[in-house]
Amino acid sequence: MHIPDAWRHAAPVLAVGVLLLAVSCFGVIRSRRFLAGAERATGRIVAVETSRQGAPGSTVKYRVCRPVVVFTTIEGVTVRATAVTGSTIRPVTGTAVDVLYDPSHPNQGARIDTTRGRGTAALGLLGVAGAVLILVGLRLALLR
Repeated sequence: MHIPDAWRHAAPVLAVGVLLLAVSCFGVIRSRRFLAGAERATGRIVAVETSRQGAPGSTVKYRVCRPVVVFTTIEGVTVRATAVTGSTIRPVTGTAVDVLYDPSHPNQGARIDTTRGRGTAALGLLGVAGAVLILVGLRLALLR
């Protein structure tokens, strides 16, 4: 079977675009499930966990800061948890924050209730990047 050159060049771009869009959709579905069952509490940042991260095999590393928060659940239990998401910007210790948590596992998967903390901004950007790559791939395939 002969594959036209235009599609051979477009196929990798399309594949990456579809993959990014799928990962984004999967992440949005997981995030919506979490948010549907999450409880909200006011907490305080008591510490910051810092790690160095980068692409596998890369010598370029950057600092990721994840806030450690203390909050009281709806049942009155005081919990100390490290936020799931982090940032390159170090949060200020002592800052009051809204925390989203799973009531069945409050010390696992706590999220700071911001666009970045919920992960929706990153998922949105990933989805947009996937859609753009799909359009570029289609353009490569159809206009050659």
